Amino acid sequence: MRKPKPPEKHPAAWQSPLWEHLDLIRSMRRARKGWKVIADHLKAAHGISVNYRTVIRFYARATNPKKGKLPLGFNHLGATKAAPHPDPTPDQRESAPPAKQTPEGLAAATEAARARIKARLQQQPEEPAWDLKYDPDKPLKP
Repeated sequence: MRKPKPPEKHPAAWQSPLWEHLDLIRSMRRARKGWKVIADHLKAAHGISVNYRTVIRFYARATNPKKGKLPLGFNHLGATKAAPHPDPTPDQRESAPPAKQTPEGLAAATEAARARIKARLQQQPEEPAWDLKYDPDKPLKP
């Protein structure tokens, strides 16, 4: 059995046309679509003719930082779109950095942070008193 010949034109390193469709591939995999279905969809919808094994290898490189060995200057591309941040909690709203980073603003932010820490430390429950249920001055009965 002969191995199929690789295509004559390869994209340069890290310039695969599949990078633009990583989110699509990821969402289809999360929807439990097979690799052949994904490859067929890429060909029909986007005009990218690749073998399903190419999609598998690309996805493995793109989503696994240890396997991917991204070149210097690249961040791990596990999540390509910024995830929306949840609403901050009241503590996070208070500790947001001031708009202007002036010395007065930094001093005020530092004092506010110290006050929050002090308030948290004061809110911690005190250690409960020991309830020995016996008089330590009297000897224990054998």
